[in-house]
Amino acid sequence: MKDVRLEQSKACSRCKQVQPVSNFTKISRKPGKYVSECKPCRAKLSADFRINKPDKAKEYRRNYEVSHREYFREKSRKRRAANPEKMAASYAKWYKKNPESRVKRRHEYRARKYSNGVFVVSKKEIVKLRSGACFYCGSRINIQIDHVIPVSRGGRHSVGNLVSACSQCNQRKNQKFITEWNKCRRTGAN
Repeated sequence: MKDVRLEQSKACSRCKQVQPVSNFTKISRKPGKYVSECKPCRAKLSADFRINKPDKAKEYRRNYEVSHREYFREKSRKRRAANPEKMAASYAKWYKKNPESRVKRRHEYRARKYSNGVFVVSKKEIVKLRSGACFYCGSRINIQIDHVIPVSRGGRHSVGNLVSACSQCNQRKNQKFITEWNKCRRTGAN
């Protein structure tokens, strides 16, 4: 007959210490069986792996996330549903730090909505446009991105159709072509 005390303890293959089985992770495929290393030793192995081989660790994590995509989506969905105020604050903080990304997403959404085609406009190009002077009046205050041919009238969201515009010119131009807007500016009607 086996000793009950020995059955509820196990020796770690790394540190060689005899510990209770509660310090070992159960093997899900084999009921009643445990891994050979204790939890602290496994944690140290994982930490060493992440530090010594960061590329392999990232690749492993990426593959794991891809193979368990639905699990992570559901987990994220539940977290967002349980903490709407916290998530809204988190999104607001991110958008405040990344204004060009927010603008880019909005423009891409509108281009898809009108089915005009969305072309990749890099973050670098958006920053360059936002740091320039207004295409229409030369002002450098409160620069935004404007579509020369409005998206709502067939223009595409691409680098060739984007210019820097101050908020005043951008709002006044609205959904007009440049020729229509210039007529309005000359006649004084807006």
